[in-house]
Amino acid sequence: MGLYKPLDWWSITEMIDEIMEGRGNPCFRKSEYVGYYDELLTEMANAAGDLYCDIMEVKDQICYRDIPYKTRKYAEEDMETENAAFWFNAVALTLTETDVSRLFCRENSVEDYEKEKEKRLKMLERLTKKDFMWIIQTVSNLIFRYLDLCGAWQAIKGTIDELDSRQVFIKNKGEMQEPKAAYL
Repeated sequence: MGLYKPLDWWSITEMIDEIMEGRGNPCFRKSEYVGYYDELLTEMANAAGDLYCDIMEVKDQICYRDIPYKTRKYAEEDMETENAAFWFNAVALTLTETDVSRLFCRENSVEDYEKEKEKRLKMLERLTKKDFMWIIQTVSNLIFRYLDLCGAWQAIKGTIDELDSRQVFIKNKGEMQEPKAAYL
C-alpha cells in the first residue's frame, strides 16, 4: 500500500468495485492459497457492498437536501451522480493534501488547480450550516471507512501474493502437500 490513496469519488468507487469482486478478483485467479481466505474475502466484499450503498445514499441525500447543483462540463454519468461526486470531492479537498491535479484531471477540468480548489472551498462555505455539517461529517466518515477497508484489503492481498511468491507447502488432510511450482 502506498503512502497516498486517492480520495476522490471515482477512485473510491473503483476500489470498492475491486474489493466487492472478492475471490473472483483477477489478482487471485492463479493462487492456490486464496481458498484459505475465502471467508475473509467474502466478509470484505460484503463490507465493500455496504460502503457502496452508503455512498449511493449520500448521492440521494444531496439531491434531497437541495444542495446546489454542480456538475462537470462533459458529464459521463447521470446528473445526480455527477452532482454528488462534485460535492464529495469538494469535501475530500478539505480533509487531506489531496492530489488536486489528479482529481481535476479526472473531472476534465483543466483550469488553474489552485483557483479551482479555492472556488470549491468557498462553495462549501456558502452552504447552510446544517448542510455543511452534514456533508463534512458524512463524507469524512465514509472516507475513513474506505481507508480502513483498503488497508485490510491490501494486507490480505499482500499476504496471498507473498505466499504465491514463496510457494510454501500446504497442509492437506493432515499431510504436507508440495507446491505445484517452485522458484529456483
